[in-house]
Order: sequence, then structure tokens, then C-alpha cells
Amino acid sequence: MLTPFIKTHRTPVSSGDGHGEPSLELLTQLMQKVWDSQRETREDIREIKARLGRLEADIANNHGFLAEQSVRLDHFSDRLERVESRLEPRET
Repeated sequence: MLTPFIKTHRTPVSSGDGHGEPSLELLTQLMQKVWDSQRETREDIREIKARLGRLEADIANNHGFLAEQSVRLDHFSDRLERVESRLEPRET
């Protein structure tokens, strides 16, 4: 990624071959861009981790809610069976 930038921004050297070495200032600028990019990436990762943590907590809450609903449905089913058994005609 940085190689094309370095190749197109060469400084002249005394050898006259036209292939100069990158200047210290140019390398410093490139390194600053790399560091800035790393800093932004770190900030993005921190934000993603925070969001992921919130999602995990929400999913855990939903699992708990679903488990509670399952238990309630089981109790409701038991009650319904008892009501049905009372309503069935009995043989005498």
C-alpha cells in the first residue's frame, strides 16, 4: 500500500541514475499516516467490541426471557389439561 507512494515520490541523488531514495521527511509522513490509521483502527475495534458486548448481553437476556416463557407455557398447558379433564363426560 505504501510502496507505490514511495516509488512515485523519490528525491534525486548524486548518482544521476534517476532512482533516488525516499527522504526522511517523506518517511516520517508515511509513518505518521500509518500510526494515524492504526489509531483509527484501534478506536473502531473498541467501538465494535463495546457494541458486541451489548449484543451479547441482549442475547443472554432474550435467552432468559424465552426460558421463562417456555416454563409459563408448560404450566399453562398443565392447567389446560386439568380443565379439559374436568369437562370430559364421565362414565357412570
